Amino acid sequence: MPAWLSEEWLAATNDVAGLVPADLSVTMQVTVSGLSGGDVRYHRIFQGGRAVGAAMGAAPDPHVALVVPADQARAMLRAELDPSVAFMRGQLKTVGDSAAALALLAGWSSKAGLDSRLSLSALSDG
Repeated sequence: MPAWLSEEWLAATNDVAGLVPADLSVTMQVTVSGLSGGDVRYHRIFQGGRAVGAAMGAAPDPHVALVVPADQARAMLRAELDPSVAFMRGQLKTVGDSAAALALLAGWSSKAGLDSRLSLSALSDG
């Protein structure tokens, strides 16, 4: 099982990470902060609602950038915290296209989004 937030994890999760509205094409950058080894940044590209690529590091020109503390990111991944609730509490910060950010949050908070997050969690080391 790949280590959470490793390149291997990112590649392994690309197929199950594509839960976004079918008409959404966006580059999403995520920064997970507060890890013992420092912050981790990755980005994922969605086209027509499907994840078509991902890489570690910053995206050249992301539509949406998300910043979340590691403990909150893990809680969202394990479906212990709804991403929309984290956003409303200020635990998940967004920068960029607010319509795209809200579309991503809506997808992740749906029943299918819950199933997708649990699948992502199952592909993680903890």
